[in-house]
Amino acid sequence: LALDARDYAAAASAARRAVDRLPTLDEAPERARAWLSLGRALLGAGDADAARMQADAFARWAAPQADQPTVTLLAALAQAELARVEDRREEAYRSYAAALVDAERRTVPRDLVAVAQSYGGSLLDDGEHEQASAVIGRVARWGEQDFDCAILQARLYHALGQVDAWQSALAHARALAGERAIPAALLDAPAPMRRAQRSTGMP
Repeated sequence: LALDARDYAAAASAARRAVDRLPTLDEAPERARAWLSLGRALLGAGDADAARMQADAFARWAAPQADQPTVTLLAALAQAELARVEDRREEAYRSYAAALVDAERRTVPRDLVAVAQSYGGSLLDDGEHEQASAVIGRVARWGEQDFDCAILQARLYHALGQVDAWQSALAHARALAGERAIPAALLDAPAPMRRAQRSTGMP
């Protein structure tokens, strides 16, 4: 919730407590999710050095846990996200592509959504709409039941200017949101609708 609200200090604090307090192997997947969130909070706050330290510590902890594929997958995502922020784009996208192959091979929906959210979101941010469509399409079937998938689809359709599809995905996201915030940028109509409003004099 704090990450969605871009309250990076609160998100980092909560994630750090979770990383510290979930030490057992049974808790490893949740600890990995918390560690990924910690890195995202630090990157969001602009503290790349701290994010790099956490990503490296996360990787060292995950390395011997080959029997916990969710753990190793999320550690790889943390490295990919760090590489992208540090402008190591080729490395980042190689890691993303490998993570997507791994997630699809194991067919664990939650892990596939995590990869698509990170990979697809990065592609959208970089203006790579065709590739983003292919990645986000992997989780389209869950767009009516899962908030993160609905938001991801809304982002894609907004970027593509597909008004009807954006409205539908946004409606699903609102219905699923609960306490979670819809990103403000998604609430503005895509360009085609804004042009139509200007030509008809609609508010």
